[in-house]
Amino acid sequence: DLICMQELKSSLLKSLLANPWFAENYPYSTADFHGDVQDRPFLPWFMCTFSKKPILATSVYYRKPHISTRCFLVATLEINQRRLDVCNIYLNASLSGGCERAMNLGFAFSIMGRDSGSDDAIIAGGFHFKDGFTPETDVVPREDWIDVWLEAVDENLGGATFKPSSNLSIHPCPEAHLNALRNMWGDSRLDRIYVRSQAWKVSKVDIVGSKSLEDENEERDHSNKKKGEKKLCPSKRYGIVTTLFCS
Repeated sequence: DLICMQELKSSLLKSLLANPWFAENYPYSTADFHGDVQDRPFLPWFMCTFSKKPILATSVYYRKPHISTRCFLVATLEINQRRLDVCNIYLNASLSGGCERAMNLGFAFSIMGRDSGSDDAIIAGGFHFKDGFTPETDVVPREDWIDVWLEAVDENLGGATFKPSSNLSIHPCPEAHLNALRNMWGDSRLDRIYVRSQAWKVSKVDIVGSKSLEDENEERDHSNKKKGEKKLCPSKRYGIVTTLFCS
């Protein structure tokens, strides 16, 4: 029912809104905040949340008042007569940015915590730290929040959303940069979903976007395929999707 996107440029947003299936199935978005989604889409830090259900409010939070500070985009909905706040997040992606990520992550968990006024809360997006990284993992309040991947799947079964070893969409990068990515991150679970709820439980979780565009479209005319053409995935990063049920 909800899609949290990051690094969404206005041109791609217009393409999505022009797609009849997408426009029909996800008629609400935080980009409507200004009331003119075509000419003045609201895309703080190029983030946008799409919903099948009406978005009652859109909020933007900053840990410190500076225009270059990363923000947190929160959409408020009502599901089963319960207030749900969904925080779209995109943290610093540099390897040396652990302390900054930890401070921003702690702030996000604080504004989305028990005292926020919401019955249920979700934080989803680009977290940009690997399992076991400190200080990032130390600030996760595990008594209130669950990591949906670890809740539904054995933590040893991957869940990598960034795979420079096999995602050919990353490979156009210069070789030196590609090698740096492999050495720095490797195959990593950089994108996550955290849930705080007494009512919603994790039913399943999966990685999406890992198949090439050619494999997804079985009806493609292979005669038009250029010799040596690589099979590219939709993005340099895979997505994570989860299904929740009300217990």
